[in-house]
Amino acid sequence: LSSWPAGFDELLQLGEGGDASVLPRLLQLLSEPQACYEGDDMPELRCMGTPRGLAAAEWKKFFGAHSKSRYMRNDWPRELDPAELLSRCCSGPDSDDVLREMEADCALGTAALLFGSVATIEKQEGHAAARRQQLRAEAIRLRHWALQPFDCHWSQQVNHAGFNHAAWFLETRGFPDAFPCSADLRIYVHEPPELSPL
Repeated sequence: LSSWPAGFDELLQLGEGGDASVLPRLLQLLSEPQACYEGDDMPELRCMGTPRGLAAAEWKKFFGAHSKSRYMRNDWPRELDPAELLSRCCSGPDSDDVLREMEADCALGTAALLFGSVATIEKQEGHAAARRQQLRAEAIRLRHWALQPFDCHWSQQVNHAGFNHAAWFLETRGFPDAFPCSADLRIYVHEPPELSPL
C-alpha cells in the first residue's frame, strides 16, 4: 500500500511508460506535505498567518514553491521570492515585532524566509547585512530546534540546499572542515607574482 496520495502510483506507472504529460501532476503531489502534525500544543507549526506578516495563503504558496524547487530547477515567482515577501511585510519600523508574530505562528517557516533572503540582502546591502540576517535566521531555528521533526513544511517542503551553504560562506558557525553539501568542493586561487602590483 502506497503512502503517497491517491492516484500517485497510477501516474507514476504512466510516467514510467513514457507519458510525460503526468509530470506536472506528479510534481504537484510531491510538493504537498504528508502527515503534518495537527495538535494544538505546538502553535508555532500552524502557519495560519498573522495580520501584519504573511497570510496563510502566502505561506502555502511559499512552501509550495520551495518544494517544487527541490525537484526541478525553476525561477521563483517574484511575489514569492523570500526577499520580496520580507520587504512587503517586514521592512518598516515595526519589522522586529512583525517577525516575532510570524515566528509565533510559523517558526521554521519564518527561519526559511529569512534564510532565503540572505543572498538578495548581500547583493543589495552587503556582506555585513547578509551576515546579520543569517544569524537572525539561525537564532530562530535554534529556538525551535525541537520542532523540526514535527514541522512537515520544514522537513518535507523547504529546500535546504538553497541556503545550507550560506553559514559556511558568511562564517556564522565557525569554519567547518568540509563544504556543507555532498560535493567535494575545492577552490584554488592562482595569483602569479606578475599580478601582485595590481
